Amino acid sequence: MELQVETGLSSRPQLDSNDRAALTSTQQSDLNKEKVKVRLQNEKYFRKHPEIPLLLESFLQKVLLKKPDDIKAFAASYFTDPRLREIINLKLSERQNEDI
Repeated sequence: MELQVETGLSSRPQLDSNDRAALTSTQQSDLNKEKVKVRLQNEKYFRKHPEIPLLLESFLQKVLLKKPDDIKAFAASYFTDPRLREIINLKLSERQNEDI
């Protein structure tokens, strides 16, 4: 018996040939420039706030370890934990000490 894993890709709408030419070359160029600008802004923000990746890493580790049935309730509980700031600050200090 073969195991099949559904990726969900087939349920996504597919572009037909007309959609690919929906933008003019100027519009596509402007869009690409805007994408680069937004990526740079996001990168600057992440560098300014190193706690963001730590928050996400920590949350994902807990999710994968505990595998909760109700992920929304788990996330609500995780992100409203009054000790979260202390936990993330400790992890941030540990990471900074590793980099030294």
